Amino acid sequence: MNIRQTLIWLILLLSSFWGVAQVTTSPAFIQKDYTGEIIVYFDATRGNRGMTGATSCYAHTGVITNESTGNSDWKHAPEWKDNSPKYKMESVGENQWKLTIPNLKTYYELNENEVVEKLAFVFRDATASKEGKSEANGDIFVDLHESGLQVAFTNPAGNYALAAGSSLDISFSASAPAHLRLSINDTEAKQLPSATTLTYKHTFAVAGDYILKATATLNGQTVSATTTVCVVEGAENEPRPAGLTDGINYSDDPGRATLVLHAPGKLSVFIVGDFSDWTQQNKYQMKRDGDYWWLTLTDLEPGKEYGFQYLVNSVSGAPIRIADPYTEKILHELDTYIPTSTYPNIKPYPTGKTNGPVAVIQTQQPAYHWQINDFKVKNQASLSIYELLIRDFTATGDLNGVTDKLDYLQRMGITAIELMPCQEFSGNDSWGYNPIFYFAMDKAYGTKEMYKRFIDECHRRGIAVLLDVVYNQADQDMPFVKLYFDGTKPTADNPWFNVSAPHPYSVFYDFNHESEYTRAFVKRNLKFLLEEYKFDGFRFDLTKGFTNKPSTESTASMYDQSRIDILKDYNRAIRAVKPDAVVILEHFCSSSEEKVLAQEGMLLWRNMNGAFGNILKGTEADVSGIYADGKTMPFNSLVGFSESHDEERTMYKSQSEGIPNMKLSLTKRIARAKLAALYSMLVPGPKMIWQFEEMGYDISIETNGRTGRKPLHWEYLDDERRKGLYDLYATLFILRRDYPALFDGSATLKWTPSNLIAGSRLEINHPDLTLIVIANFAQTSGSIYPAFPTTGIWHELMTGEQLPITGLNQNSPITLPANEFKLFANKKPDIDLAITEISDQRPFSIYPNPTSGLITFRAGIMEEVQIVSAQGVILKSEYTVSSIDISQLATGNYWIVIRNNGIRQSIPVLKR
Repeated sequence: MNIRQTLIWLILLLSSFWGVAQVTTSPAFIQKDYTGEIIVYFDATRGNRGMTGATSCYAHTGVITNESTGNSDWKHAPEWKDNSPKYKMESVGENQWKLTIPNLKTYYELNENEVVEKLAFVFRDATASKEGKSEANGDIFVDLHESGLQVAFTNPAGNYALAAGSSLDISFSASAPAHLRLSINDTEAKQLPSATTLTYKHTFAVAGDYILKATATLNGQTVSATTTVCVVEGAENEPRPAGLTDGINYSDDPGRATLVLHAPGKLSVFIVGDFSDWTQQNKYQMKRDGDYWWLTLTDLEPGKEYGFQYLVNSVSGAPIRIADPYTEKILHELDTYIPTSTYPNIKPYPTGKTNGPVAVIQTQQPAYHWQINDFKVKNQASLSIYELLIRDFTATGDLNGVTDKLDYLQRMGITAIELMPCQEFSGNDSWGYNPIFYFAMDKAYGTKEMYKRFIDECHRRGIAVLLDVVYNQADQDMPFVKLYFDGTKPTADNPWFNVSAPHPYSVFYDFNHESEYTRAFVKRNLKFLLEEYKFDGFRFDLTKGFTNKPSTESTASMYDQSRIDILKDYNRAIRAVKPDAVVILEHFCSSSEEKVLAQEGMLLWRNMNGAFGNILKGTEADVSGIYADGKTMPFNSLVGFSESHDEERTMYKSQSEGIPNMKLSLTKRIARAKLAALYSMLVPGPKMIWQFEEMGYDISIETNGRTGRKPLHWEYLDDERRKGLYDLYATLFILRRDYPALFDGSATLKWTPSNLIAGSRLEINHPDLTLIVIANFAQTSGSIYPAFPTTGIWHELMTGEQLPITGLNQNSPITLPANEFKLFANKKPDIDLAITEISDQRPFSIYPNPTSGLITFRAGIMEEVQIVSAQGVILKSEYTVSSIDISQLATGNYWIVIRNNGIRQSIPVLKR
């Protein structure tokens, strides 16, 4: 370490970075039954320092009570930006503020039996442009105490670190005058015979870990509190062992794991976690290897989950607390809101010991045993993709619900499911475009085992699974954002992120894809998803933003060679792992650029919402843009769709914007939706629909907010009109699946797409099968010439009608009512339009529960029964049984999972 590094090191360590009180109160101890006045003092120079220099201060405050589910469940908080006088704080010096709470019960308007456990705060200025939060940019809490004698440190308020030779003013308080003692590593430092506060200045001359203990004795009762001081040793320089990768490295020894963090420019990194009781200790300081930090943890219990974080120091002095960027599981305070049926036995978050996302280490993790190991995507050119949001697809809002609906999706003929983003995102309720951990699948939808089981089951049914990935942006809890962040945006020295997006489309923080660090991270993540979860490909969000070339709305779509090179690089990395992978880009750039990308085997999203929306509204539409004709774009290079997650639902457009006789009639709207389906699904090339488009879902995208939850309407299929739309989609999807040559560019396409306002004809001619569509887009009946290319028996696929065609009637006009169509085939394909039971919830029951052995199903024989551990591991499977024996299993909690008549359900069971 050179002289400059040494000076910076000392400056860093002399600045406190963990445990100086940001909020103090008078009285110092607030008991849960306290009814007097409380003064809250806020030091704006502490924590995230977001209120430094503010000229006004308001407390956004609530309480955590016995009715709260966790620290995120504030009670009795005002609306954000409520500037009522009761929340206005008084200045008591530069960057120092105080709030008076006359009485807890009346100030917070508590319920009769509500008991306050914590006061919760975020401080802000009058406009909310400045915010004072915790060091980790989170909420600030003040604990309330039980009645009786209590003692607690006021300085340091938590675990603390400093350099050897530094002095520290130590203080603690008791809730009543008592005999006070302070000891440091079991050596008494000071005592007072009768006092409520003890202060002591101590110089820590030698590096090491120190335990401070405060005791108070009154009337024979003694209470104590402890905190730790880490007097930091210099970081050890040592090359990391060969073969390690960034993140968590497991070895053949189940008691060991080596952690590696790439953090250029940082001066020290400590690991804190369950193994250190979340205290900073010198034994957990990571070794330095250039820009890398590493340490091997030992004495880990095989199979046990340990939570941990990195505590990273920087020249600015404030610590940065992050979880491992490569962790495959994180813990969060919001985990308490995830149902146990979705994620059984989540490891509890270490509340009160840390804040922010927590990474998980677990050696000897249970292995998932794949049923299907050789699935390959077939007929990419004729893919029929079903885009869905797990949250909104079923009543359970998780992977259990989607898995239960696979019979429905399989029988509809879809060949790929595209999941909206489900890598760990901020919160539990999201579209997923705010990712924070890319190697962890979000627990709001299920366990790691459930994700794999879902993909395995899709593959067993011949369905590919595509993942919508978000590499254009990340939210603030993404570790690479937090490592180099000035409180509002990434700093200029951030190796992974731009200070601000050079393009006009960013929402969160913008990845710098010109950086070798970013490209290495993205390629490693893609490889991981393909190998660990066996995803079959990806839809890349906003690839237009994969460039550092500055642009505006008018220039962002212009040809950009650097962006092309970046996307080619990612495409090559994907195909090196899985040559048949599907790569779809949300690009929307110039055709010259999209053509180059298509020539590399990538598919481009083609949004036709406007044109197909016009069809449903009853107005003229040109849908020719859905077709890649081999000239402007290579054949089969466009994933055409009339709806995705991003667009207004066409059925809603029909209802709200359609011509008068369309708005008032569901029958007419469904009829127009059928015409749109024909002219999207029958055009060659891959196609996509948004969930429930097949049943005419007509709830606006803006319902409950654009990204908010939408109501379920599976009962739509009880309406014969909507069921008729489903039948058409199923017919088209099955044709696309079973006759792929019709849609891969080898068939002859003849159609009149330019003026879909009157009669129209579409023909797909191939030796395997020939299809003829005649459709009347007008609002009055009309005659259309079918021009059957051959004589013989032609089959109308929706009605079963057989039409003998001879030379005499080969081109005889057929009269169609307004908004009607005919779909003819020159031979009858085998198409099953049956729908399995689509009810969201159909309870089953078992007895006895708890049990010591045999479990019996009240409903009788079940097609398939699984015993699943609390961790999601399948322990036993049986078929066509009315009972199952679990006497051989250890005492504990398990899940019984049954599949019967296309319905999958689960129920917890206790083995005695």
